[in-house]
Amino acid sequence: MSRQRALIVDDQPNVRLLLSRILRKKVGCTVSEATNGLEALDLLGRQHFDIVVLDVLMPLMDGLETLEAIRRTPS
Repeated sequence: MSRQRALIVDDQPNVRLLLSRILRKKVGCTVSEATNGLEALDLLGRQHFDIVVLDVLMPLMDGLETLEAIRRTPS
């Protein structure tokens, strides 16, 4: 069985580190990270993720804008 893939999107390195550790150790996910919504959309265009954790307040593209863009994408 393959591991679930998670994407953590947050501009704070300490938050990404904490969430990454939790998802790896407690849930058994393979984790990728992005620092803003634009990076997240780029990764989502190239890879499949089972879980996406979005920060609401980020520079360039906030979490709500990112979520809206994800929902508009058929894949």
